[in-house]
Amino acid sequence: MPFQKLEIIKPHSKTIILCHAWSDYHSDKNKNTMLVQKLPEVEAINSDFIKTEIKRLKRIGIKVTRESIAEAIGVPYTTFANHLREPRSFAIPPYALVAAFHYLCYIEKQYELEMLRSRIDKVKESIKHI
Repeated sequence: MPFQKLEIIKPHSKTIILCHAWSDYHSDKNKNTMLVQKLPEVEAINSDFIKTEIKRLKRIGIKVTRESIAEAIGVPYTTFANHLREPRSFAIPPYALVAAFHYLCYIEKQYELEMLRSRIDKVKESIKHI
């Protein structure tokens, strides 16, 4: 289904992106709305937010380092690490923190995908024994 329309709604502090998917064989009246992802406001993504996200991912067992984030977003590691420690003293481009957040989301989704694949493999193995 191709996406015909993107709608952005901002309730409370979250931004919700709704994609209206239109099927090829239905008329325009039969549209389905699906929730894509909840995103924080751009202004809310700061160094404290990124540090909190890194800690949250580490708690659930996802290995993420400041080096890998800095490399992914194209900022030198020392600059990125110093900015997380002292944001007022070491500036990085504003888009870099948003890019870091999206990279962390990507890492988390990859982890979830790997967990699902692992479960599927376990189910396949148990079915073989039946």
